[in-house]
Amino acid sequence: MLTSELKARLECALGQRIVNITRRSGGYSLALRLRLELADGRFVFAKVATTEPTARWLRREVVVYEHLGSQNFLAEFLGWDDHPTEPLLLLEDLSGAHWPPPWSMERIDSVLAALEQVRQAPIPQGTPTLESERATLSRWADIAADPAPFLSVGLCSVGWLEKALPEFLEVEKALVLEGDDFLHLDVRSDNLCFVGNRAVIVDWNWSCVGNGEADIACWLPSLHAEGGPLPESAS
Repeated sequence: MLTSELKARLECALGQRIVNITRRSGGYSLALRLRLELADGRFVFAKVATTEPTARWLRREVVVYEHLGSQNFLAEFLGWDDHPTEPLLLLEDLSGAHWPPPWSMERIDSVLAALEQVRQAPIPQGTPTLESERATLSRWADIAADPAPFLSVGLCSVGWLEKALPEFLEVEKALVLEGDDFLHLDVRSDNLCFVGNRAVIVDWNWSCVGNGEADIACWLPSLHAEGGPLPESAS
């Protein structure tokens, strides 16, 4: 339930009275997501931390909005209110945008263009490197150490995994993560929408600096799973 204290903080950050609040679903974190209707008729999206990790992620995300300003691939930044446990971020309401799937080649090209803009964007001070996340990204090494959880999903047989795993481990070890590009690092359809022909990318709490190809590589498998083309024809 929304407390009167939180509503007052939202109104103070916006400089507007809130006449209606709707809770929004979506996302994989425990952050509170709200659609705010203001007295002047505008709508605003608010994300409020509810746990220590969500507070940490929001503080990392707001740095991107404050540093990059009105970049074409960002939602409009409307406000921020820090708090020891419940910081809140205010952004453009994207409820009326198109959230894929389905995909078209035109929209795929829009995302690729947006990711090229991301790569060239100025990097906020203190942004971590992709290389520093190598251990977190080494999932095949984790599977090799303990294959049972992966096999329990039923995606492949024990024999297939035993045959394929050595090559996967070799490729994973050889990944080039170093670079000077700005990265989102969590590109997938629930973090992408389209306002007209413009691709907008949300949820910047994993942003980092490194090899810009990583954003495309991370996105293409889920794109194909949602009816898009195979990776080689999309990139």
